[in-house]
Amino acid sequence: MKRSISRRDFMRGMAAGAVGVAAASILGGCGNSGSSSSSAPAADAGTQAAGGDTAAEDELKKNAEVVMIFSNVTTNCSKDAGTFFKEMITEKSGGRMYIDLYQDNILGDDQTATENTQIGDIQIVVTATSPLVSTYPDYYLYDTPYLVLNRDQAKDILLFSDLGKTIYQGIKENGGLYGASVWENGFRNLTNSKKEVTCVADVKGLKLRTMDNDVHLAAWTALGANPAPMAFSELYTALQQGTMDGQENPFAIIVSNHFYDVQPYITMTEHVYSPHVVLVNPAAYDALSDEFKAIFDECMAAATDKQFEYAIAYEQTAVEDCEKGGAKVTALTDEAKAEFQQVLADADINGMVKAKMTHPEYMDQMVEMLA
Repeated sequence: MKRSISRRDFMRGMAAGAVGVAAASILGGCGNSGSSSSSAPAADAGTQAAGGDTAAEDELKKNAEVVMIFSNVTTNCSKDAGTFFKEMITEKSGGRMYIDLYQDNILGDDQTATENTQIGDIQIVVTATSPLVSTYPDYYLYDTPYLVLNRDQAKDILLFSDLGKTIYQGIKENGGLYGASVWENGFRNLTNSKKEVTCVADVKGLKLRTMDNDVHLAAWTALGANPAPMAFSELYTALQQGTMDGQENPFAIIVSNHFYDVQPYITMTEHVYSPHVVLVNPAAYDALSDEFKAIFDECMAAATDKQFEYAIAYEQTAVEDCEKGGAKVTALTDEAKAEFQQVLADADINGMVKAKMTHPEYMDQMVEMLA
């Protein structure tokens, strides 16, 4: 018997352009149930950007016992991992489970999609952590500048140590969501349209878009910029029109959104390592049979491994992609990066993060482990 998942007012808060496409697919296909570079892994390059199903997909969805809507982000490595997860679930379950995958934030930005996952209109969401800190303050840890300095530290200690798992999974108690996994978003880098940035002094006066996050705003203010929060959906136009001089994001987002077309200067500040969390509506997960839970967990673990592989593959050509797009990519010298670190240390951004966390001891424990 088909497992039913409530879909109350599914399109509430979603972008107007996505409403017609998504509603037609979801209501027609589910009943009551609840741009990539040349280096992309070819076998997993297919995406379902707006829920446009082929006849075969319609048949799979119709015959599945469980249908789960999956809202995914814009980064190519995560889109490929989402496709891998979708296909593996179908294979492992023999078609009894179906992942209704929507890429490129088509069902709403991180905040909107997460809220719809909390109420059960979406069952799985990939989101940045920064928009979630108001409901789960321990995610502020991931906003700490220069907490980790390389991918190995990030993966082995920050994310997948016992402490790391405790942190990313803690959102179930505080935010009402099941933390299924954590994926790589990447080290954040600075882009702008005004000048090459090689030291802290070059940041002074730049109008920078940041997320609506107190730590990000405080850090860039300390560095001399004029930061302001802005919705991601408005960012490209703001950069194109000069409303904002620059922004900061990992290469995965810079490349997949073609920011290099309107940001001729990219500086590898690598100031924050940002993960993406994969969150699931707890009621939807708990409703799965033990067999389906085991399949879900197995496929999510495999997709997580793939996502990190894809992230490395895309990053290897990210600089080349940006330079081909006309941007000048600058790597900070060790001395310049140390200057950025010192300014942020003097501003006690770490202390600000600890003061906001529900469990400030997590910061102390993580710093000790990283040391």
